[in-house]
Amino acid sequence: MKLKSILLALLVVFPGESMAQNQAQTPVTSVTFQDSATNQQGTLAMTGQKNWAMNSPQGRVVFKEVNRNATRIELFNQSRNLALRINTDSKVVRFGPAKQDGTLGNNVQGSYTITKMAPNSGGSRNSKGPATTNRPGNTNSPVNPANSNPVSGSRQGNNPLAALENAIFKETNKMRKQNNLPAFKKSVPASDLSRKHSQTMLRNNRLSHDGMQDRITAAKQKMGMKPQPGRPSGGGENVIEGFEQGSVQANAASLVQRWMDSPGHRQNILSPNSTHLGVGAVKGNDKYYATQLFLF
Repeated sequence: MKLKSILLALLVVFPGESMAQNQAQTPVTSVTFQDSATNQQGTLAMTGQKNWAMNSPQGRVVFKEVNRNATRIELFNQSRNLALRINTDSKVVRFGPAKQDGTLGNNVQGSYTITKMAPNSGGSRNSKGPATTNRPGNTNSPVNPANSNPVSGSRQGNNPLAALENAIFKETNKMRKQNNLPAFKKSVPASDLSRKHSQTMLRNNRLSHDGMQDRITAAKQKMGMKPQPGRPSGGGENVIEGFEQGSVQANAASLVQRWMDSPGHRQNILSPNSTHLGVGAVKGNDKYYATQLFLF
């Protein structure tokens, strides 16, 4: 069985058919969203029948659910005349002035990217997939939560997470081969740093790229990688969160394919400049986080 995960994110196209099936079976009761301009996160969650609360760095706002169908949830705050629309198919929360019926009008003032959706019940779980952004001034580093030949020397033997890391590494190189690109070389420092970052994401229960540039710099220093004349120098990062089901290989193939379906993550995997890759995965209960760190 394939790993079930929802690709969140900035720059992700999610298959509409499977989402419509998921949503019909498991009504959404909470979402986590991200402001692509500031990378700040917030949540929208049901607090009672037809009542929702929005929590963000700006504070808490209460909404009333005024309408719902298979692909959208309409929320309304009367005191602010503010409407929110949760688009469960396109993974976007839009907001703006409300119409008379409390739903969002044509004057949309902004939007957030949904990074996680949770159902109220059911056998399938929605999970967070990759997130990606671009940092100003670092055009070569898009910021995008196994082991007979370990990715990292700190994992040995039949460790299932080491097996997943190695499978992700091999599947990533498979994508490069299909696109006539040279295979990545394994980076132990990048793998160790990726694993530590995955541990941080698991502990904080959220995806992030916090400290990405520091990880890239530290990994390159440990490997003795220095800028070469006439060649770009930098790195990138992909993260993902998911719930593991099925074989290690099936999970790895599913993860990498979802990254490939997202332009920003695909750009990292198929970068002609990148030469080294580190992979780090961790798991807590039934949820895991994985990080890819690319170096060039």
